Amino acid sequence: MKKSFDAAKNKFLNLIAEEGFTMEKESFDDNGGAAVYKNDKMKLRLELGPAEKRFVLFRGEADAAADDMEEYQSYLFDVDAGDGERQAESVAYEFADNIATAKAAPVQNTYTRQKKDRNADESSAPFFINRIPTIMPECREPLLKHKAHYEALLPNFFCEEVVKPAMLEMLRRGDDQKKATAFFELLSNHYVSGDLNVKSIIVQTLLNSITGERDIEYVEGKLSDDLKKAWKLGRKYIGKNVKPEKKSAMERLQQYQASTLNDGTRR
Repeated sequence: MKKSFDAAKNKFLNLIAEEGFTMEKESFDDNGGAAVYKNDKMKLRLELGPAEKRFVLFRGEADAAADDMEEYQSYLFDVDAGDGERQAESVAYEFADNIATAKAAPVQNTYTRQKKDRNADESSAPFFINRIPTIMPECREPLLKHKAHYEALLPNFFCEEVVKPAMLEMLRRGDDQKKATAFFELLSNHYVSGDLNVKSIIVQTLLNSITGERDIEYVEGKLSDDLKKAWKLGRKYIGKNVKPEKKSAMERLQQYQASTLNDGTRR
């Protein structure tokens, strides 16, 4: 457990150091671990509670007392289920990717970029992608490798290469109804709360890869009415000839997909 906590603690510090954060203090005992980071505007506290089986990130003003810091994000972490140091580093990437900082800094690392609004974060494609491994643990290790390799999260590319095959395999096996229900509920929820990129990824990249009539009928039964309607509209774009884009231009491709979905919704 301590090795996992140290892995998350150190990776997190490495990712936020460019924002001026330093580690103020740390502790670890039988009740879990905690590390406090601080810069001139903000204080962050990373905790691992083995009993609760989760990492938690708290944040507050630079001079905030421990009791005044709010819980910002949590991540399930179960050693008994096989989570270890690599998964702990994935936690650090996710937390660093989603924290809001008050200090503008040059973007040299995706995981230290400034966030202006927490609600905007939660509507973004990275926020959506980082929720997927909580339901599909087979995507967690590939997500960690993806972020480490590209030093960024390419949401559409990751869903195309990892999430889509995992979803299709889940449907092919058909032996975990609880997992399927949770996954398609996740899609429904983020279709409502997500921005246009999220909506496009959900419909064009994921759902439009489901082609068998039985699978379509099964999945439609698990989707919200809004997403079911959007998917039916989105199917008209299956097979549409879209000029391939380089991974470095992934954002332009996502914008194209989002605009086509938006056009279809208005018709």
